[in-house]
Amino acid sequence: MTSKLKVNLINDSGDNNIITSDGSGNLTTQKILQPNFSVKLTSNQSVSASTLTTLQFNSEQWDSDGKFDTSTYRFTPTIAGKYCISFTIMMQNIATAGNRIQYSLYKNGAFYADVGDWQPSTGSGADPAATLSLLIDFNTTDYVYVTAYHDSGTGAKDISSDYSFFQGFRIGS
Repeated sequence: MTSKLKVNLINDSGDNNIITSDGSGNLTTQKILQPNFSVKLTSNQSVSASTLTTLQFNSEQWDSDGKFDTSTYRFTPTIAGKYCISFTIMMQNIATAGNRIQYSLYKNGAFYADVGDWQPSTGSGADPAATLSLLIDFNTTDYVYVTAYHDSGTGAKDISSDYSFFQGFRIGS
């Protein structure tokens, strides 16, 4: 004997639809893993030597709830909970041995975490990339953004728009 439970709708205690089915096995979830976003640079961004620079992630690939601000380059989820936040950044043409590249995540205007690279190349320019992925607890007003720094000579270096991304999603309360 087999038992079956057939439903087309599951609601939470506030009578909000959280899972629906179209009757053909296709489910739609409501607000699970939301808000979420993925942004990138519109074009390469110049970072001056020895200068902490906020990266201008101003091109949304998606933004489920409109929580990423493309004018301040910040994600403010407004829904308290735990979030997975990550970024990958590539700086172009670093060619001198011993140069430092540092990418940082700031939360509420204060340093939170970073990932760095000391480029050992002594030949032609290299394009080092780094990735940081963290689980972060947010309240309703917390926000995050990404910065870059390098000390490769006195000139500016470019962050590659083709290989640099900033992403996040809610994983629970």
